[in-house]
Amino acid sequence: MELFSEKVTAGKRTYFFDVKKYREGSKYLKIFESRLKKSQEYEHLRLMIFEEHIPAFLEALNKALAAMGFDVGATTHVKELRKSLPNAYRPWSKDDDERLDQFYCQKKSVEELAKIFKRNVGAIESRIRKLELRDKYGI
Repeated sequence: MELFSEKVTAGKRTYFFDVKKYREGSKYLKIFESRLKKSQEYEHLRLMIFEEHIPAFLEALNKALAAMGFDVGATTHVKELRKSLPNAYRPWSKDDDERLDQFYCQKKSVEELAKIFKRNVGAIESRIRKLELRDKYGI
């Protein structure tokens, strides 16, 4: 089931951003590229990102955009969110990772960690998975 669709035309390329929902309720983002080749035939590429991987995907995308010189915090949604969570969608530093490791080892809750790091709960959960802290501490 399709929940959202947005089309972006860029020269000979067209990009589609579609949010879809499986029958059991989980969602995924499908990014589809259609490109007109010199032979006047279309080439199609597809990328699917599942709901549980979105935070890590977004974090990597933001880092890549920042490396290209884009202001990754420029969207209205992010600006609004940063009024209450100043670190929302910002890259994690090595120091942040070390502090998260220490606090997680002390069995602080995800909600407590979100307040400490001024990030949303989803970002904390994603970082815990990325750093494999649950496996490391058996929590």
